[in-house]
Amino acid sequence: LSAPVPPCTHGAHVPLRDKRALLSVLLEQYGPNCLLRMGETIKAALDEPILIAMRLARNPHDLIERWQRLERYAHSRHRTLCLRSKPGQIALRHISRKDDEPPLPAENLLIAGILAGFIELIGASGLSVRIGGEAGISGKGSQWSGNYRIANNADWEFSWENDFDHSAKKLLNVP
Repeated sequence: LSAPVPPCTHGAHVPLRDKRALLSVLLEQYGPNCLLRMGETIKAALDEPILIAMRLARNPHDLIERWQRLERYAHSRHRTLCLRSKPGQIALRHISRKDDEPPLPAENLLIAGILAGFIELIGASGLSVRIGGEAGISGKGSQWSGNYRIANNADWEFSWENDFDHSAKKLLNVP
C-alpha cells in the first residue's frame, strides 16, 4: 500500500486531523477491506497492553464491556453503544460524544475490524460480522464483501457459534 504519511510535527504524537485524513485516503484508495483487515491485525500485537486486557475477557459481551471502559478511560471522542445483546450475538453502534463530530466512515470500519479481531482472539468460533444492516458489508473469517458505499456503517452486528457462558450482560450505553 502506498498512502500519504502524515507529517510528524509533535514527536510521536500525530494530530487527530492527520490520522482522520489518512484513514479517509485509505478508504477512498483501497476500500473498506483495507481498514477492516487493518483493524483485525490488532490480535497479532500480543505484547500490547490493550490486547492483554482484552484477551482476558470471558466472552464477547465481557470484551465489549472492557472496550466501553477503555473508551471512557482514554477520554475517547467516540463511544460504542450496545443496541442488542443476547447469547451468541451483539449489536453495536459507534457514536460521537459530540453531535457535530460523528465518527468518519473510515473510523467506523477500523474500529469494527478491531472489535472483530478481539472477539476472534478470545476464542469466538464462526464469527460473523454485519456492518450497516442487510444491505451493508458482511464478513466471516477475515473475508469481507458487500456494499461498500452504505450510508450508515456505524451499526455493527457480531454473531458467533460457540457458547461461552450462556450470559449476555447488560452493556453500558453511556456516551
